[in-house]
Amino acid sequence: REHVLILYENLLFAKGLLSILRREGIFKVEDLLPRKGNRWKEIKFLRPEVIIVEGDNPLADASNVLRELLKHSQRGCVIGVNLNAADTVVCTGMRLAATEGNLIRAVKTQIEGDEDRKSA
Repeated sequence: REHVLILYENLLFAKGLLSILRREGIFKVEDLLPRKGNRWKEIKFLRPEVIIVEGDNPLADASNVLRELLKHSQRGCVIGVNLNAADTVVCTGMRLAATEGNLIRAVKTQIEGDEDRKSA
C-alpha cells in the first residue's frame, strides 16, 4: 500500500481527501500536516511515497516539495492541488547517477510512457 502524506492549508479539505483515499482501501493515509513551518524533519521520519500538497500554485508547490523530497529519497511523487481553480499537477522524480546508460533509459522510459498514454 502506498503511504500518502497530505500537506494542507485547509483542514476541511485534508479531512475530506483523507476520507476519499481511505475509502479506496489501497492507500495508507494516516498523516496530515499543516503547510506552515518547516516540516522536513517530520516528512523524513514518515517516509511517504506520495505527498499531496494543497496551495495556490500546484506546479510550483509540487515541484518545490519534490525537490526537497529527493534530497532525502531516491524517488518521489508529489501531487499539487489548487481547490479554488480545480487544478492538479503530478510531479514524479527519481535520482539517478548521470551516466550515459541512465540517461538513455530515462529518455526511452519517457517515450514509451508517452506512447502508452496516446494509445489509451
